[in-house]
Amino acid sequence: MAFYALERLTNLYDGYCRSYQIVGRPLLLVQQNGQRYLLLNQCPHRQMPLTRATLSGDFIRCPSHGLRFNLITGATADGCANRLQFFRLCYDGVTIGVNL
Repeated sequence: MAFYALERLTNLYDGYCRSYQIVGRPLLLVQQNGQRYLLLNQCPHRQMPLTRATLSGDFIRCPSHGLRFNLITGATADGCANRLQFFRLCYDGVTIGVNL
């Protein structure tokens, strides 16, 4: 595994949502309610990108179909059995990243 730096911690804020392509994987780094999440940049419903998703409370809303997924559990109450796929975030000094 190798560490891939994503962002400096000082650049993160609630509502932060940025996409990355790391080792061929589309990833989305999100900060909401002081918590940081790294997830596969695909809606579990129909695999559409979540890059332009909206954040509200603990939820991320797919811009393509409007389904809302819980950022803590990855689940939705909107009728989709699939969940968000999360990746573990790692820290290196003042940088947040991922080991892949």
